[in-house]
Amino acid sequence: MRCFSLDINGDVIIKKNKIEIVDGDNLTIQKIKQILLTNYGEWWLDKKEGLNQRDILVKNPNYQIIKDQIRQAINQVDDNLIVTKIDISEDSINRHLTINLNIDGKELIVEV
Repeated sequence: MRCFSLDINGDVIIKKNKIEIVDGDNLTIQKIKQILLTNYGEWWLDKKEGLNQRDILVKNPNYQIIKDQIRQAINQVDDNLIVTKIDISEDSINRHLTINLNIDGKELIVEV
């Protein structure tokens, strides 16, 4: 499968008047990032897609709930993906989470 390549802002990348295409593992990583950055119910084409950010961005977060939510979101991309590591670092002042994942041996960092 192939898809448009997206930059860190979620915009389609265009170089030399051509849309860049992504496939394979890079496409899977791109899909995971998009799922984790989409709030559950926010996308009008599929209300059941995304990460429930209301459970995550709270005053005293429960990291086990956050990890479970992340695993559920990743399963929306592919049920066969194996998450071997989830590390979470919190910036409580800016209400920002950095999620460091290891999925099928590949490192992925996402900020929510």
